[in-house]
Amino acid sequence: MRLQPARGRIQQSIGQRLSARLVVSKSGLRVLHGGAGTSAALFRAGIPGVFIPHGDFYDQRYWAQLAEELGCAVPAIPFQN
Repeated sequence: MRLQPARGRIQQSIGQRLSARLVVSKSGLRVLHGGAGTSAALFRAGIPGVFIPHGDFYDQRYWAQLAEELGCAVPAIPFQN
């Protein structure tokens, strides 16, 4: 089975759609920017994460630090262009 992105969802090559939440819950690790929504999905799924915040704005560094303190993630990796 090959998974391909399809408008915010993941679609199998046979045409069935899978929710991103289902795919995340089956993952062993998640790499994310650290916004509130993606961080919440990580916490709900109960899997470890690698945060790459896109700068020092918004709440991305906060979620990365909280996840690290809770043992859910390694220290955040700085985003570089």
